[in-house]
Amino acid sequence: MSSAGDPAILRPEAVLEMRGEAAREIEEAPDAATMLELHSALLSEINARAARLCWAVETAVPSDERLAELWARLTAAQLFGLRWSAEVLLRKPGVRAELTVREAEETFLTAGDWNTYRTLTTKGDMSPEEVQAWITRCYRRMLLP
Repeated sequence: MSSAGDPAILRPEAVLEMRGEAAREIEEAPDAATMLELHSALLSEINARAARLCWAVETAVPSDERLAELWARLTAAQLFGLRWSAEVLLRKPGVRAELTVREAEETFLTAGDWNTYRTLTTKGDMSPEEVQAWITRCYRRMLLP
């Protein structure tokens, strides 16, 4: 487990700092479609490394108080990331006109959740590249006109 001084564990927004260049590219994308392509690539990269670890932590939470604290921080980081993503998206041209922040957050949460990634790669027998393509299609259908 990380030390108490690890910023990724202490602050949810550290997820953006850890992936600073990718976050800047997402923020600077010229339109919603480009932003969503970049977002699905970043999310797939993160989940390829983190999905099974997050599952292990989540399932161990009931038996370990320290893991419960870690899980709460991981969840807070995930929720921070999806809120940030929704806010960035809604500032882009080309987003669905009636899209609300809440709808965008729900889409990012569903498509980008660690468990979604794990389900698609294990039960769905998808490669990481296929998962990224699936996320992109989901984003387009739910968030763009």
